[in-house]
Amino acid sequence: MHIFWMIFWITFLGTPILYIVSQRIITGGYSTSGTHIWVYPESGRKVSDATVRDVWKHRHPGKSWEAHEQANANTFLIFLLALMVGVLGWYSANWPGSLGRGTILGYFYQYGSGVLGVLVGFGFAALQVYILDHYFNTLYTILHVVVLLVLIVGIVLLEIYSFSSKDLPFSMHLLWIPFGAPTLVWGLGWLAKRLVQGNAARGGGKLEEWVYEVSFMYTKQWMPAELGVLKIADIRKMGYSKGTALNALRSLEEGKLDEAVNDAGFFGRTERVFLSLSSGKKLSLKDRAMVDDQKDIVQAVQQFYFYAAQRFGKPIHPRIQKLVKKV
Repeated sequence: MHIFWMIFWITFLGTPILYIVSQRIITGGYSTSGTHIWVYPESGRKVSDATVRDVWKHRHPGKSWEAHEQANANTFLIFLLALMVGVLGWYSANWPGSLGRGTILGYFYQYGSGVLGVLVGFGFAALQVYILDHYFNTLYTILHVVVLLVLIVGIVLLEIYSFSSKDLPFSMHLLWIPFGAPTLVWGLGWLAKRLVQGNAARGGGKLEEWVYEVSFMYTKQWMPAELGVLKIADIRKMGYSKGTALNALRSLEEGKLDEAVNDAGFFGRTERVFLSLSSGKKLSLKDRAMVDDQKDIVQAVQQFYFYAAQRFGKPIHPRIQKLVKKV
């Protein structure tokens, strides 16, 4: 592999690693200073040991300790990146295929490739963090991570073969496939999300099934383990108990249902029911107890949906946003 691409891929992969390393120096400043203590103003008697953070804020009134630590971390990161690019550039001068020192093209191969790798690595890593944080389906998240792992393994193998002067078992250009594939996966995920939202906007929410699922969440939290594993099918057999919707809302407010509510699939089903209800579509309830509790159930649909959106950053459907603005 040409020395230009060797350095490019090393710095591309090394940039996010060095970023993680640099952030480790951010400690919060809660360790004991060792040079200062807090005392009572009148007696001068010691109250407690001062922390590093306390001493710094006392010496720099009005300034942010967090910003100070982040600035130090950023400076450390720049130093690490410059060191990486410099060492690789120096090492590459005598690598077979290098143009050597003293020419513009030679310096570009030595240092320009490293700088380019750092810039692309930063942009690529930032994009992946954003994309992974905005998937609505776990399947696409897993697929995205798998593609990234393939890219990392490919780069490592490429560098190992290059430094050992062995012929590459695959074309270097194949790396551009996993490099660009995350964007394709994100595009498919975005398209799937839009299709789901479109179907939801036309109705299709299953209110009774949703109520059984919430009943299952609520019942499962206090059911003794010795009674065995509870399933939704068991809830259907037992039927809905009057007042469960309100009880589930109390558990929701106490944070006892967070794990289940944060599930992307449940959020999607809640959204479809919400949209069906807001569009005036009649959703049948066969269970008599549910019919009696229908006002509480409708309230539960709304509160479960907005709770998940606010607490876990779930995206609110545009139609629901318009309804909220009207109110």
